[in-house]
Amino acid sequence: MRETVRALATEDGALLRELVPPRGRGILPIVGVGPHRDVAGLADELEAIAAQPQSQLAREVALLTRPAPRVIRSLEAGTLGRDAARAVHRIWQLTLAESWPVLERELRMETVRRASAVGAVGWASTIGALHPSVSWLAGERTSIVLDKPVRVHEAMAADGTLTLIPSAYLIDEPLVTAGTRDHGIFYPLPGDPERRAGGDATARLLGATRARVLDGLAGPITTSGLARRLDLPLSTVSTHLSVLHEAGLVDRQRAGRSVVWERVG
Repeated sequence: MRETVRALATEDGALLRELVPPRGRGILPIVGVGPHRDVAGLADELEAIAAQPQSQLAREVALLTRPAPRVIRSLEAGTLGRDAARAVHRIWQLTLAESWPVLERELRMETVRRASAVGAVGWASTIGALHPSVSWLAGERTSIVLDKPVRVHEAMAADGTLTLIPSAYLIDEPLVTAGTRDHGIFYPLPGDPERRAGGDATARLLGATRARVLDGLAGPITTSGLARRLDLPLSTVSTHLSVLHEAGLVDRQRAGRSVVWERVG
C-alpha cells in the first residue's frame, strides 16, 4: 500500500488519479481496456491503451465526473493514449514488477481451474462459483445476473462472447466491462489478498529477480532458453542459476554445448 501511495504521488500517478472513479469503485476509463482476445501480456495491453482512437478517448473523458486538468491537456495535445500507457507502465514498475511473477502464476492457475470446471460441472455451476453476487438463470433466455446496487448494462457481446477475468486486486465484488469494448466480468481471485499484497516468501528470501529465475524453471531448460522466457540478460540468468545451484535448489547437466537446468524437488 505504501508503494502504491508513493507511486500515485508521481507525475504519472497524478494523471491516473484523475481517472479514478468516485469512491474508487469501478474500472478506470481509458486505461481499463477490458478483455481483448489479442492481448497476451503487459506489453500488448500498454500498446492497446496507447492505440485508442482520439474519438474514443474524448468520449471517455466527457464521462469523467471530477476535474481532470492533466487528462484534458493530454487529450487536447493528442497524446492521452500514449501518456496513459506510460503512466500505467511506470506505476506497474513501482508497485507490481517484483511480485508479478507470483501473481501471474496464480492468475494462470485460476484460468486453468475455471476452464477445467466448465468441463467438469458445466457453465451454471462455474459461473455461480465466481462470487456470491453472480448467478446463472436458465430458461427461455439464459441470463447471468450480477446482484449490484447500480444498473449493469448488458454484459454479453453481440456474438454471444463473454470473457471471465480473474483479478488479484479486486476484493469486494465483480466488475463488468460493456459498451464499446469486448465484454467480460472481472471477478476476485480466490485466496487471501493480504497474503498476495505482502509478496511471496520466496521472493523476500531470495530477492525478486532470483525468485523469478527459480519460478521460471517449470521444466528442464537451457540458460539461453530461460533468459528468453523471462526477458532477462543471459549473464543475469546465468549468475542467479549458479547461486541457486550452490544452494541446492536447482540441478544442472550438460547437453552438448548447452547447460540444462532443472528445479530440485
